[in-house]
Amino acid sequence: MTFIENEKGADEVEKILREAYINRARVLASFMSIMEGYHSILKEGNEESARDFYLYMKVLPVEIVGIDERITIKAGDIKASLGLTTAQSWIVASAMGYKAILVHKEPSYEVLSSLLPMITLPY
Repeated sequence: MTFIENEKGADEVEKILREAYINRARVLASFMSIMEGYHSILKEGNEESARDFYLYMKVLPVEIVGIDERITIKAGDIKASLGLTTAQSWIVASAMGYKAILVHKEPSYEVLSSLLPMITLPY
């Protein structure tokens, strides 16, 4: 959403996406991140923009991470122990499961900084 909405930190996301375009980086996004972005736009009353967001995500060099057993278990563990929302737990579990760097602008993720590498965008 930061990149699409041209929010603070969009330049950092753009750099990461450019690296992915030339196969220097692998960019992953949890299906929950896609759903959250879609929902965020849709709740503003703009169904067409929400669909455009979804289609745009499909053409970016982003691999959508779905559901698998190890991420399901990890997400449950995270939710039970850290009190994050379901979506936040899935997103973090996906990053951990793929040993990825979590790029975010979510203050509640800061408590996880010792558990996984992250790039924190401006809030």
